[in-house]
Amino acid sequence: MQQKTMWLKNCVYLIRQSGLKLKSKGNGPRHSRWFLPCWVAVFFLGGGSIAGLVHEMMLYHGRRIQQQDAVLQQAAELLGRLWRGENRGIDYQGQTVCATTTKAYNPDYFQCLFSQWPYLKVGREIQVRVLPMQRGPDGKNLFYALHTKANTAMNFAPHYHFVLSYGRQREVLLEAPRDTYLPPRIYALGPQGKKSDLRLNKDWKFDNFGLHLFIDRRLVSNRDIKHWLDFSRDGFTPEMAALAQEFSSWPTTPQGLRDAWWDLPASHLTPQLMQAYCAFWGGSVLTTLWFDGGSFHPGDYAAPRPRYILRKKYPWPQEQREIGCAQIFSAECRGQTYSVYHQSAVSWIGLLQTLGGVPELLQAPSGKWEVKASSYWLSRNSPDHALGKRWPYEEKQDQGVGFRCMHYE
Repeated sequence: MQQKTMWLKNCVYLIRQSGLKLKSKGNGPRHSRWFLPCWVAVFFLGGGSIAGLVHEMMLYHGRRIQQQDAVLQQAAELLGRLWRGENRGIDYQGQTVCATTTKAYNPDYFQCLFSQWPYLKVGREIQVRVLPMQRGPDGKNLFYALHTKANTAMNFAPHYHFVLSYGRQREVLLEAPRDTYLPPRIYALGPQGKKSDLRLNKDWKFDNFGLHLFIDRRLVSNRDIKHWLDFSRDGFTPEMAALAQEFSSWPTTPQGLRDAWWDLPASHLTPQLMQAYCAFWGGSVLTTLWFDGGSFHPGDYAAPRPRYILRKKYPWPQEQREIGCAQIFSAECRGQTYSVYHQSAVSWIGLLQTLGGVPELLQAPSGKWEVKASSYWLSRNSPDHALGKRWPYEEKQDQGVGFRCMHYE
């Protein structure tokens, strides 16, 4: 077998030197086009039989499939590292061209990368192709697909879907972490009243025992809305069409402003459009019940059925001596960079911006809409920077309101 392998390598070399052109199908290794004529030459010149030739070719085919699978596995792991923002030590040709403020879990960044160079480099020489999935709204190749509970029956949603090719194809599903789990326990609605109210059990209590509830960690961004509109072409309403037209014209320049704008909270949607967006992901707009459950610190994690539910003004368990922009993004912080990813007022389950930031729309148990009182329109010493405080929602609110989603599983 070793002698035949040596003959095979020599055969490939001689055919290449002779300049003989052979057709090749697929996008596997370039040298694969030479193997069929070489196998025939090696076996018949070496006195082999047809049965032996078929057997050896089957063995070779199995080994080649194993090699292709190993390369695709390495490429999938490389793509996963890039997706999570682990770019250190990774040589990728398009990274300097596609400069953006948000790289991790950002499909727009990967669309730019693969539009420049649709390959992943494995080792020093192997290039694995990233295949286009479909045509985007602009008519260009789109290198990913978005799977949610609204557009697929598969239970792996929501995920972003890529396809790699190296002789064979491999599907890669990548998740963009966006929600956090609310543990089953007894919660209470609104800010804490007088101590006598606690003793008289006047709190509005509720629980989520038997429910698997997930809440978005961050507010919905302009980028999220863009992806929703891009992948919802079949179920467009006139309101969605008008919103898509507005998004297509904004912003235009410069690049830094455009990137920053996409990461800002989507704050000019109607409650109906907000509900439609959340339904696309298999959920609904967050309610005041579960917002309070996920923002008020429970105190004792080991007691899911407390007799009294103490609620503090802020989401953190210990009192802060100084309140700055890292704690509450208030009016004094508006000169700083702000986005849906700003790590302020983080709650015990990981909800971002439970205080400060853009005003947030929530749905009350009565079905009416309310707005979180604490926002970046208020100065740091405002008494409305407190959990549980809300204002009635006005349909034509000039300031705009953001939102986040929740869903059950």
